[in-house]
Amino acid sequence: MGKFVVCADHPSNEFFQEFPNCLTYKTPEDFVAKVEKAMSSEPQPLTPEEQYKLSWEAATQRFMKYSDLEKVLSDETSLDRRRRKGMGKSVSMPNLEEMVDGALAFTHNCLTGNEFLRSCTGAIPRTRDYDKQHCNDLHLLPPQVENPIYGW
Repeated sequence: MGKFVVCADHPSNEFFQEFPNCLTYKTPEDFVAKVEKAMSSEPQPLTPEEQYKLSWEAATQRFMKYSDLEKVLSDETSLDRRRRKGMGKSVSMPNLEEMVDGALAFTHNCLTGNEFLRSCTGAIPRTRDYDKQHCNDLHLLPPQVENPIYGW
């Protein structure tokens, strides 16, 4: 590994602070000082234990420990519970909320995709598909990048 890491003094970086080559900072001035230190000195070699802590295997073990995944996997599934209780709602039955959401999305797509309906609701004509001038004015990607036309 043989490198320094300069990272913010933040709870998300707490794990890395235990390593000797991790330089944490709190202010912009402190950041500059830590970078200068990292560039002017050699990092300490990591011990085998520290190298293991940074491995994928150790990270996976930490993940399993904190995720309670074993508890979830050992619980009986909701399908097993339903079978014991008797007849239940079908798993494939659509959710009403999802159906309404899909219908609203479809309606929105239909209304905003039609230039006539957009004009009726107050949209400026010919603004649905922007051109190169709009891109320059609004600092957007060119239309061929945003809406590519494939030749196959």
